Amino acid sequence: MEMLIIFRVIQGIGAGGILPSTMTIIADIYPAEKRARVLGFMGSAWGIAGVFGPLLGGFLVDQLSWHWIFFINIPFGILTIILVGFYFKEHLTPKRLPIDYKGAVVFTLALLALLFGLQQVGETLNWADPLVLVLFVCALIFFFIFYKMRKRLLIPYFRLFCSKIQLYLFLI
Repeated sequence: MEMLIIFRVIQGIGAGGILPSTMTIIADIYPAEKRARVLGFMGSAWGIAGVFGPLLGGFLVDQLSWHWIFFINIPFGILTIILVGFYFKEHLTPKRLPIDYKGAVVFTLALLALLFGLQQVGETLNWADPLVLVLFVCALIFFFIFYKMRKRLLIPYFRLFCSKIQLYLFLI
């Protein structure tokens, strides 16, 4: 059972990159007027896979063994690699943008403080715990520093709260 859990974690890490990658590829390939339709097809495929995947997995585990829920993906992966190699031709000129290492570190610290604080609340169920309060204050400070750093950056990757509508939607 331990091996099943370990392999599911590895599979989940790999699958975590699939959705953002496919959305990026769709955004690069299709013009804006066709993009919604293609994203709709992709969403339908994910929905169908969410229904039939567990059914197929249960059948394979019942008839063969749990190992086959991992082996079944190998031929599909190989086929996908071959098809992408033959048919996907990228015609984009790469742009080299500077990486904001300081901003990435500050944002990571803010997220770590926030998530660790929320985890502590989940364990102690006490919002007034001193450790929780310190972590939330640290998260707010790091988010504020990150916000100030983003305003000074010459090439903003994304604009934080550039309009009041975005700010209100974010707060909701």
